[in-house]
Amino acid sequence: MKVSYISLLVGSLLVGSAMVANAGKCPVTLPAEGNPAEDNGKVDNGTTTGNSTETVPATGRELYGLNYNVRKADGNCPSLEEVKADLATLSTVSKNFRIYSLVDCNQGELMLQAVQDTDYKVVLGIWVGSAPEPVATEMAQLETLAQNYGDQINKYVKGLVVGSEAVYREDVTQDVLIGYINQARTILRNHQHDTSVSAAETYDKWNGGLVDAVDYVTMNAFPFWENKTIDEAKSVFFEHFQMVSGMANGKTVVTGETGWPSEGGNYGPGVPSLDNMKRYLGEFACEAKKLNMEYYWFSGFDEPWKHDEHSIGVETHWGLTLGDRKTWKIDGPFYEC
Repeated sequence: MKVSYISLLVGSLLVGSAMVANAGKCPVTLPAEGNPAEDNGKVDNGTTTGNSTETVPATGRELYGLNYNVRKADGNCPSLEEVKADLATLSTVSKNFRIYSLVDCNQGELMLQAVQDTDYKVVLGIWVGSAPEPVATEMAQLETLAQNYGDQINKYVKGLVVGSEAVYREDVTQDVLIGYINQARTILRNHQHDTSVSAAETYDKWNGGLVDAVDYVTMNAFPFWENKTIDEAKSVFFEHFQMVSGMANGKTVVTGETGWPSEGGNYGPGVPSLDNMKRYLGEFACEAKKLNMEYYWFSGFDEPWKHDEHSIGVETHWGLTLGDRKTWKIDGPFYEC
């Protein structure tokens, strides 16, 4: 089924090859910036093992989690202090963050340093593209972090997601992705880390074989890229969520990405606007709260440096804040359930 997601975010890997870091989403293509799971509860180190038991404050501004790319508005890599400032801003609405690469801008190490002595949690990511060499660099960095940041991983890391829509983009086959999942898990276990390992794929790419390979399921879905109106968006998303949950064999299903752009051109009947972003966020967050669902909203910040793959002007406008990384687009509650 042609659904749209992920717009390519270009960063550089240590090996000098181009790297995509998740962002918005696009039509059956892709956005430009996981764990041995039990059925319920959380372990002491914050690892995802089942449905969230965290409560949403009455303010209506707290979200479960946010997708985050460390790159600054101009696309340059940040300092540690700049990452800490970003997280301090985002932490007013969520203290759970998901990144897409360990290597791009050295963000795996930056995040492990930035969350030190906080109550934040992070889902680390390994970027998987079509070339094997950058993936090998990501795995080498995982080995380094597992060896040098053991305490931080045990305390602050909720999971590791290997690949973001790599099968959907046809960068790799499912069997290749499963091999990477197993490789990452082996690295963690060799260093005595029980961090849960997942992969992020669009809802229509999940099947029994991929479910068996992960410790929990990470599902992405963007009704905007499915030619849906804002009136249809909530019901369409949760139909996908229930479908994936039904094949998950009791494993936790986490929403890795969903969102709605605040500006840009229409995509079929999908209309980007701040009112529609607020409506979808509110309807989504209230239903997620009812289901006790773990999710990562796409995204924390607008990202002006991203490439507008579909030339409709939406790729840089998925954030809850503007590109200055300070100004919130929505005043007051995000939702009133």
